[in-house]
Amino acid sequence: MRPVLRALLTAPLLLLALPIPAGQVHSEDVQLSELVEMAMAIAVVRPATPATVDREITVNKWFRSYEPFRYAADRLVVKEILHDPGKRLEVGRTIEVAPGDLAEQYAGHVVYVVDDVIESPIVMSYRGSFDASDATSERIALLRFGSFQGSPIAAYSVSGAVEGMERRAEIEALIRAIPR
Repeated sequence: MRPVLRALLTAPLLLLALPIPAGQVHSEDVQLSELVEMAMAIAVVRPATPATVDREITVNKWFRSYEPFRYAADRLVVKEILHDPGKRLEVGRTIEVAPGDLAEQYAGHVVYVVDDVIESPIVMSYRGSFDASDATSERIALLRFGSFQGSPIAAYSVSGAVEGMERRAEIEALIRAIPR
């Protein structure tokens, strides 16, 4: 086979075999009813001062250090508890809340800095009515609790798990409908 013809036939196959960088996050939208059902706690909150705190996690693999993973956590003051069967919240207490997709962000960062591969994760997200530009107003936060990197953590149930106060009655009705 002629070299030019061979190159024309094999080039598309080589392109398929190469990793193609992608940088988009694909989100799978969650409905409010699903979000209320999956939340471990739901509270009326307001931003604390300062409203966010920057966190950094070291990345070490194979006895080598890489660029640390950085994220901003929201600092929120609990004004009222709407749902908290695990009794993790306390009125008046300031809590630090990580992004709902923190684990996916961290995993993507590690793969990128260690393996130089860009992934396109699929994350669950919520698009509610809360206007994020109103940084001082009260809002309803839908939370989960667990651990991350060996430390206890509070996080939004999914990315964007915040709702405006105008939907409070609807959320309370959904809480009452949760099977016990």
